[in-house]
Formats: sequence, structure tokens, C-alpha cells
Amino acid sequence: MKKIITFIVTALLAVLACFSLTACGKNKKVEDGATIVIGVTDYAPMDYLEDGQWVGFDAELSKIVFEKLGYKVEFKEIDWDTKIVTLNSGKIDCIWNGMTVTDELLDNVLLSNVYLQNQQYAVVKVANQANFTNLDSLKGKKVAVESGSAAEDALADVDCELRKLTNQNSAVMEVAAGTSDVAIVDYTMAKTLTSAGSSYEGSLVAIDLGFEVEEFSIAFRKSDSKLCFNVNKTIKSLINDGTVKELAEKYEIENLLVD
Repeated sequence: MKKIITFIVTALLAVLACFSLTACGKNKKVEDGATIVIGVTDYAPMDYLEDGQWVGFDAELSKIVFEKLGYKVEFKEIDWDTKIVTLNSGKIDCIWNGMTVTDELLDNVLLSNVYLQNQQYAVVKVANQANFTNLDSLKGKKVAVESGSAAEDALADVDCELRKLTNQNSAVMEVAAGTSDVAIVDYTMAKTLTSAGSSYEGSLVAIDLGFEVEEFSIAFRKSDSKLCFNVNKTIKSLINDGTVKELAEKYEIENLLVD
């Protein structure tokens, strides 16, 4: 009997410890002057690796912002499907990666002011582009998306065969390989991967199927309201002095800037 009681008590303590760890993660605050760990994925032109360094519009902007606020910056590649858990557990301190605002994010994290607009685009083979003109064109098709992405949400009511991949690059590769008919990815990535000089120039094309306009924001833990406020304030100053526009022009996304 004592062994059974001991086992039950041990199990209960383990469960309580798990809850405590979760709570600690959610309540963790970034200390002044600390290293900010930014959660990212390989997503050109927002965040991507070049010669072993993270570059891109978001990567450069985040470094400028946090350095002005007195923080060091570290980038950590994350699983997009579990981004909220990763942030609230304390493994990263923010998500700055061309992230579309959703109801799930609004419920679980603290979001910055919107700093860019976005839209979901289709990527298909050039030879098949005439078959894709609107959302109805996706019915019955094999559609590749990044798991946990805005694209997956946007296709909730579309009668298609959804293929969930680990990232947007993999979704586009599915189309190039012929294992999916179409990939639905962010406009920024669709244009980058199919533009002149890109790996898929001449073989894949980006198409606007009429998805609704979306908004990009940065995610923080709800306990980091001061940090979020300061980031908003700093981005506004960088908009006013032309830095954000300059960066957007560098990465050819100036058409996505918020007025």
C-alpha cells in the first residue's frame, strides 16, 4: 500500500513540476541588456542563411531594433507548427519571421503593431499555370503548405488534398518535383523563388488566386509588454527616418509596407 501511495505522490509531483515549468516559461521576462533569442525559419526574403549568417528584411530590421534597445541578438531556427509553445516555454524570446496575424496568436501571445502586409500566393509549374485562376482551381488538387502556417488556415474550406510540410521551401520543392500540383506560400517567398535569377526561374510561376490580404506582426510572451512597447516605438522611428523603406527596397518588398 505504501508503494502505491508513494507512486501516486511522485506522479502528482511530476505533473505539478511540468505545470510549474510551463508557467515559468510564460511568466519569464527579458532582462535589460540580455541576449534576445529570435525564432525564425528559412524564409527568403525575410530570414534566410547566407554564408552561415541570418540575413533578410526581418533579420536586418530585428538586429537594428534590438541593438538600438541595448540587446544582443541570437537567431534560432524553430518548428513553425509549434512556434507558440516554443515562445511561451522560454526557448526563444520573440518570433520575427514574416508571421501572419491569426486569432490563435492573438489569444496566446503578445503581438507588435503590424509592420508589413502579405497575401497567400500559388506557386505552380509554368506549363500548368493556365489551370490555376482562382480558389476554385484548387479543388481536387494536391496542395502543399507549411504545417501551422497561414496558408493552411486559408485553405480550411477548400476541398483539396492538403500536404503539410515542415516549411515553405519544402512546399515549393514538392511542386518542382511534381509530387504536388500547387504550393500555397506567402507572397514574399513566392516572388523570391520564381523571380529572375532565382532557382526556379522559367520552371515555376507565382499566381494571385484572390486570397485575402494579411498582416505581419512580431510575437512576444505576454509578460514582455515593456519589450513589445519599446520595439513598436523603435520601429516607428525607423519608419520615420526612412530605414525601413530602405531595407524594403533592398529586399524588393516595398509594395508591402504599411502606410
